[in-house]
Amino acid sequence: MIGRNEGERLVRCLAAVQAMDYPAELLEKIYVDSESTDGSAERAAAAGFEVLRYRAEFRTAAGARNLGWRASRSRFVLFLDGDCVVDPDFLRHAVEHCVKDSAAAVNGRVEETAGRHGAPRRSLSLFWEVRMARAEGPSAYRGGCGLVERAALEEIGGFNPELASTENGDLGRRLAARGKRTWYADRPMVGHDSGLRSWTELFRHGVRDGYWFERTARIDGVDQRTPKAGPARATALRQTLPLLSVATAGWLLEGLAGLAIGAGLVAAFGLVKRSWAAGERKGRSLSNVGDGALLLAYDCMLWCGRMRYVVGALFGRPSALRTGPDWRSEDAAR
Repeated sequence: MIGRNEGERLVRCLAAVQAMDYPAELLEKIYVDSESTDGSAERAAAAGFEVLRYRAEFRTAAGARNLGWRASRSRFVLFLDGDCVVDPDFLRHAVEHCVKDSAAAVNGRVEETAGRHGAPRRSLSLFWEVRMARAEGPSAYRGGCGLVERAALEEIGGFNPELASTENGDLGRRLAARGKRTWYADRPMVGHDSGLRSWTELFRHGVRDGYWFERTARIDGVDQRTPKAGPARATALRQTLPLLSVATAGWLLEGLAGLAIGAGLVAAFGLVKRSWAAGERKGRSLSNVGDGALLLAYDCMLWCGRMRYVVGALFGRPSALRTGPDWRSEDAAR
């Protein structure tokens, strides 16, 4: 488990680990703290976790995860973030998949626990529910949380600590390159509490992730962009509109200009959402036009980030985004 200033979210995360349906005597509980100032390390220690202190000039979730798994001795490593609540049955089922299906890594559904409390959180919730959803079976490893076999981590050298985001997709790519099988379990894995409080924070979140999606996609020339689903017309629609907004806004998108333009396009084309096969999961389509607009709005933010990287790289000066693990304001994680 990793975290920094997660406050009450960490308390819930710790409690969920204690409540897992898995023999306690088989668990090694390690918490990696990234210089928290809110007592997170003390909370974890009180809950029976071994606490490791992570310090680095360029602090990333990938670096913290590497510190944690290398300190463990178990055959399997369950990675959790301090703002997530693990499903009590996930670990047991994930281990079964690793043994039965010879999988080196398993992840499952991520659900935004406060997704319906405010439009920004609902927008991110829809991203988890729709864009990241896949069918049960062999699939690329992408989730921020999940179970990975220790031997596979050792073989590929763990996570890339130079990636401030999308390090999980990069890990999955390298596992696949070594012929490792990864599995998507179509069942709840974690409930995620982003703590988003405003559209500004969501915009920073989306731009940052989009930037790193694009940067990671260029590693070894392999396309690792956000997963796409549905027929060509749906894919073309949700790609073209964000690109229009980005082209209009330009590449200096620290503020909300790109979002405002994207929102206008969303409103103009919101009624076509019923044709989006990307909104379908097991035959379920997006429930209303508002959900379609919120999902497309977040797609616009991701494209803003991607274009920031592309334009910055084109002119030899990649954009100076906030590359550490915190995209929220300092007090948001307390």
